[in-house]
Amino acid sequence: MPVHNFDQPRGKFERILIESKALRGNQLGDPIERVVAVSYEALMPEV
Repeated sequence: MPVHNFDQPRGKFERILIESKALRGNQLGDPIERVVAVSYEALMPEV
């Protein structure tokens, strides 16, 4: 059985909105905008 680390996540988490031009006008009516979660490592320098 694998061992899991249940410590609190470190780093920074953001939710960003992505727009897909490929989905614009699709016949299924899928939304062209999606919210995506992005994580940044704790040791990553600020941008």
